[in-house]
Amino acid sequence: MVYHVLNGDALATIFPEAGLSGEVAVMREGLVTGDLQGDDLSSFWKNRAAHWGTPYEEYNSKVVSSFKKLMAAPDPTEFNLWFGYDLFCQVNMWFVISVLYDLSIRKDVYVVYPSFLPSEQRWNDYGGANGRDLQTSFRNRVRFNDNDFKLGEALWTAYKQNDLHLMESLCRVRSACFPYAAETCQAHFDRFAAAGEKSALTCAIEEIIHNGSDDFHQAFREFSKRKGVYGFGDTQFRELYDNVVRTR
Repeated sequence: MVYHVLNGDALATIFPEAGLSGEVAVMREGLVTGDLQGDDLSSFWKNRAAHWGTPYEEYNSKVVSSFKKLMAAPDPTEFNLWFGYDLFCQVNMWFVISVLYDLSIRKDVYVVYPSFLPSEQRWNDYGGANGRDLQTSFRNRVRFNDNDFKLGEALWTAYKQNDLHLMESLCRVRSACFPYAAETCQAHFDRFAAAGEKSALTCAIEEIIHNGSDDFHQAFREFSKRKGVYGFGDTQFRELYDNVVRTR
């Protein structure tokens, strides 16, 4: 059995153009923000549904169903994780890895990055990709060895527990499966402020607004240009933007 785990419906829409065989499971979450607590997956999902203000039945159908499919994968199974390099995608992927990590089946796991992009555009992910781009990415996929797999699971645990010290240590580990870990982790660290100070991320948004981008959509475009490492959509940026505007 072969599964392709796609990060979001936008990628799922263009994925058929690649002509690749296998089952598709879509990751419809944004774990980069919100409540991550839960002693088990059941409580975790309920907390996530509450975070989004979504009835659990709807959340279960939209989000959890894909993971139930993965968790019922037969022995053996190949999993291809289609994610970008940015923080938003990486956090989602760390979580997927943590779910696969616990499966007691023989499994081969690969990460499929948007390798068709030049380095300076690496944070753009699969936006604007076509079937040929997806085929190129698949040819360049990277297989997880045991150490890579354990690293991904450990990154999720550290992120969920908000253990920045452990994250800092983990992000220094060299792995072809996490080529920009240092940059994405630093972006996460920049979300936090020392006592009596503003976070580096807040300061960046204040600068954008101060320099004339006080319209939300204009500010979001400028933020995406400067801070693409976050991979934030307008939903994540809106909360940050509104906080800055309220405290000006």
